[in-house]
Amino acid sequence: MWGPPNALAVENSTIDQQGGLAPRVFERLFTRLNEEQTEHSDNQLMYQCHCSFLEIYNEHITDLLDPNKRNLHIREDVKSGAASVNSESSRSHTVFTCVVESRCKSIADRLSRFKTSKINLVDLAGSERQKLTGAAGYRLKEAGNINRSLSQLGSLINILAEASQTGKQRHIPYRDSKLTFLLQESLGGNAKLTLLCAIPPAQSCRSETFSTLRFAQCAKAIKNKAVVNEVRQNTVKLSSNTNNRELAFLSEMLSPAKPNLEPDHLAAWLKAYKDGDVAPFVKSEPIPATNNEPLKVVVGETLQEIVFNSGKNVLLEFYNPWCGHCKSLAPILDEVAFSFQSDPDVVIAKLDATANDIPSDTFEVQGYPTLYFRSASGKISQYDGGRTKEDIIEFIQKNKDTTGAAQQEVEQPKAPAQQEVEQPKAPAQQEDQPTLCLQKNQPSLGQNLVNPTGFKTKIK
Repeated sequence: MWGPPNALAVENSTIDQQGGLAPRVFERLFTRLNEEQTEHSDNQLMYQCHCSFLEIYNEHITDLLDPNKRNLHIREDVKSGAASVNSESSRSHTVFTCVVESRCKSIADRLSRFKTSKINLVDLAGSERQKLTGAAGYRLKEAGNINRSLSQLGSLINILAEASQTGKQRHIPYRDSKLTFLLQESLGGNAKLTLLCAIPPAQSCRSETFSTLRFAQCAKAIKNKAVVNEVRQNTVKLSSNTNNRELAFLSEMLSPAKPNLEPDHLAAWLKAYKDGDVAPFVKSEPIPATNNEPLKVVVGETLQEIVFNSGKNVLLEFYNPWCGHCKSLAPILDEVAFSFQSDPDVVIAKLDATANDIPSDTFEVQGYPTLYFRSASGKISQYDGGRTKEDIIEFIQKNKDTTGAAQQEVEQPKAPAQQEVEQPKAPAQQEDQPTLCLQKNQPSLGQNLVNPTGFKTKIK
């Protein structure tokens, strides 16, 4: 990938003949950037490059460009390792990423054009057989992680190839490993992919050679159609006032769809928003016509009503329809909901996280299924216990608050005469009841909005 160390240590700008693939790529890249700036000297053309160098070692990611983020404690001295091919074996995968951003501001039409490109240079560790390498102890664990991630990559390539050949939509398991997740854009996205497979000539590695060739043959079947996506923004100059920042941002956001939109129109809309006449845009499925099952269905438009404003204890599942773990949990959650069907203080609900907006400042959903519990008093906690009916019920019983009808039953005296005496004190008792701590969910300048013309935008 990089070539021998002495090829990288040259003092002049010319790449040595022994230079690897990466130095040659970046020499050509920056040469081309200089040519582009010369050709477009009449416009304001600017480039920015951002690089990252990540290493995946034993399923841990390390930033090789930041010494403070290196997991040095997991490295071993190659002289004291247990593998018999230490000098020839790579113990980790590396991913070098370069992001190139360009902005060309045309003087003629006052349009700014933005383009972003990414280059991923990936060096995969070689698969190893314990019988040949003599790996033992910690080295055996390293080899196991390497082979496991390569196997998951091979399975992903097979699925992508099958989808390209048949045209059928399938779930692509990019999240099975850190390696496949980092390569998501390169393998199945808007990208061009070049794959170099190295095979050893030794007879003892015949099995690995055939496996590598089958992997390459399968990868050739993947079809990616790379296109250039360009964003255009109109340049608007505004007079100095208190709303300059908001108006400029709105103008840039709406200019691709409404090039003739004037700042005065935005000022009127911004005033309507601040006066509360503009409603926040919420991505939501249609509200169910009936919602009488023990397990309630929550959508974006009913999230406030069912979870935050109901005054009840709510266990909410964020799920993905195609997730296998979500499908396994579904019958268990149905049983839990049936168990609390007669409890007026508890609601068991689910929300499709792929089709509805989720308040990111309240719920952190990084995988599926994710369970959150909101007590009647407003305390929110994530459930990370066992996925059995008994465990979930025990968690709810332990964390729920008693409110509503159940609270009234607890405070109601048994003697009718005593009840008549205490009736005048009912308002005071109501004041002593626990108040509901509602989550802040009013629209702010950072939320998505819908303006009167129907366009979506976001105000910083």
